Amino acid sequence: MKQHSFKAFLLILVASFGARAESVTVLDLTERLRDEVPVAGEVITGAMLETSASVLDTDMLFAYLPKMDGLVCAKITSFEGRYTASIKYSVTTDRQGWYQLPTSDKHKASLEGYAGGQLVVRVYTPSDNSCLNAVSYFWSRWGAVVSDAAAYRLYVNSGRYPTFLRADGEKPTVTNCVPIKGTRNFAFDSMCQVSLGHAEPLNATILRRKRGQFLPPISLSLPYVPSEIQKE
Repeated sequence: MKQHSFKAFLLILVASFGARAESVTVLDLTERLRDEVPVAGEVITGAMLETSASVLDTDMLFAYLPKMDGLVCAKITSFEGRYTASIKYSVTTDRQGWYQLPTSDKHKASLEGYAGGQLVVRVYTPSDNSCLNAVSYFWSRWGAVVSDAAAYRLYVNSGRYPTFLRADGEKPTVTNCVPIKGTRNFAFDSMCQVSLGHAEPLNATILRRKRGQFLPPISLSLPYVPSEIQKE
């Protein structure tokens, strides 16, 4: 097992519409590339605006963040669980929008060839400095440009149980999450898709059914991304 960590990497973002500077600082980064893969994972593994790109550029991670001054955490996970990374950022923004989050390039060569939906990210505000528990989630994406063939997707470790996404709103909906076919070992094994036309923040619940009984639900909230800036 290989492990790498570093601290205090600073990326300064200058908004194209003015001279205001906004900062994203890496406070801590730990990543692992395993030879043997544990069959385990968080229930919610990724929340992504998925593009049609066949190969991902792991130097180009973006998240849709609010106006804020505080901590943001990111967890990156490959579909079979070989690669994981945990990154803690200090973020200062003066507007809501897409912001680039720095990543490590130590294992970049090993990650070449992963396609959309095979290397997923969950970006969130933590309940404390540990990044162990998420308070609220943010949409993320690989790449500076979003193609027309895009969709919002939640990646879930179902535990091999039938899994559903219940989206609340004026007209609550329940949709089936689709199993992801592949190898036997998964950090996540199901995908729940949300319409690009969803015109309000997503307040949703992940439901998993075991032998006719529902497991404890997992609730999450994600911001609405206006269509005019989905390609920002």
